[in-house]
Amino acid sequence: MTSGHDVGADLRAGTDPWVIAPSLAHASIGSVVVLDDATLHHLRRVRRVAAGASVVATDGRGVVAGGRLGQDGLEVEVVGTIAPPRPRVRVVQGLAKRSRHDEVVRMLTELGVDWITAATTERCQVDLGRKVDRVQARWESIVASACGQARRAHRPIVDGPLRLGEALPGSLERVLVAHPGATTSPLEVLAGVGASTGDDDPGGEVWTAVIGPEGGLSDDEVADLVARGGVAVGLGPTVLRTEHAGLALAAIMAAGLGRM
Repeated sequence: MTSGHDVGADLRAGTDPWVIAPSLAHASIGSVVVLDDATLHHLRRVRRVAAGASVVATDGRGVVAGGRLGQDGLEVEVVGTIAPPRPRVRVVQGLAKRSRHDEVVRMLTELGVDWITAATTERCQVDLGRKVDRVQARWESIVASACGQARRAHRPIVDGPLRLGEALPGSLERVLVAHPGATTSPLEVLAGVGASTGDDDPGGEVWTAVIGPEGGLSDDEVADLVARGGVAVGLGPTVLRTEHAGLALAAIMAAGLGRM
């Protein structure tokens, strides 16, 4: 019999469309996972998935179910699990203007980042005011779509906006601060770390990338982060836009940590 973990890996390696399901707690072979109207509309009208075609659903917590698209949802044929990657990767991103930050959330989710925090900094030009709840709901919708696109079984935490000091309190081990002109490469910091399994890392060790908003972090902010244990790292001889810097550093971290 194929193990649950093997089933999960096989489903991710396939080409069937993925969707987020509200829950797979009671999913079993022969059961039906009910999908909401928006998801069914996306599958049928946007993706052009016909009745009876293969679809994969995940609850965003590691459980995946494969089966056929029926009238109300997924008619389950296999159920499995996918272990979360370790160590975890977090990006604390200076809050950018709407379309830019939305794209940050989308790209980091597709890349596999586990935790995405929007932070307000000295040079942040965005004030969400009373729109926080609406913006957070939009980010969650973006995450759901991106998880399906990326065939991702573990939904990231998306929080904020928080002040930089609130997002990163206390001492800062395993924190890389993107800073133009820094001479330390992120690969130097990550040398020898490597990947771990869930059993080796029960507490979920977190490595964090800190990215400034448009205009970057101030010198005082960088100095404070470094004084508390963070490491300022460079991303090459050019200066990236805020929405690209986090993606670049997170990808380097994922590779350096053995997650790729």
